[in-house]
Amino acid sequence: VDLPLACGYEDPHFAVICERYNIRTVFHLGGSASVPLSVEDPFEFYQNNVGNTSAMLRNLLKHGWAERNGHIVFSSTAAVYDPSTSYLTESSPKASPNPYGRSKFLAEIVLGELYEKGITSTVFRYFCVAGSYGDVGQPLNYPHIIPRIMEAAYTSNPLTVYGMEWDTPDGTAIRDYISVNDICKAHFHAVDYMKTNKGHHTFNMGTMRGTSVLELIKTFEDVIGIDVPYDICNPRPGDPAILLCNPSKFIEETGFVS
Repeated sequence: VDLPLACGYEDPHFAVICERYNIRTVFHLGGSASVPLSVEDPFEFYQNNVGNTSAMLRNLLKHGWAERNGHIVFSSTAAVYDPSTSYLTESSPKASPNPYGRSKFLAEIVLGELYEKGITSTVFRYFCVAGSYGDVGQPLNYPHIIPRIMEAAYTSNPLTVYGMEWDTPDGTAIRDYISVNDICKAHFHAVDYMKTNKGHHTFNMGTMRGTSVLELIKTFEDVIGIDVPYDICNPRPGDPAILLCNPSKFIEETGFVS
């Protein structure tokens, strides 16, 4: 059910919809999500990711979400972490260098306050979500690497590769990519887990398997049979050579199998 939850005002239909459909789970997937744009307009990110999330949570409380034993699954990001740490666990330092990561971490803190009000929640800190489901995927103008590889392949406009002198086997940065299908499975698994495990839970979402930028480009070329042009540019400030997720907490605590 498409609910008007993430709004900064009292929605008159909110209580009616929740009660009519006996809704007990909210997947909070919305938000502003772009590191470069957050640097350009940080207030938009704080307003949307923190302010509107807070308004949504207030509406839930006001309309009896705790009394109905409601659950929330919140989409956060690995951008909350200090990027100088290569292998990240949930206890790694939270010191994001950009407003996007900071706004998401602040939203996590607000969400954590709800457990004292009786609302159980799960926070997923995504690493690099990749792939599509059926004919639904990321549009070509999306500012993530796979859409940009696609755009470079089909328009011949070179992909920008940020640095080729990293301390990695091929010199390009290594990241942790996880299938969007596994993300979806994890969300539903978290709902089942929260039914018998109350609390405010935080889990990393990744694979601890790294793929370099050049490996990603080469794989794409092998699959589609099209060369991907790219230009080498200077590394971006704050980018680490390797960024991998340790997902063992979610697997061990909940029994998740992808």
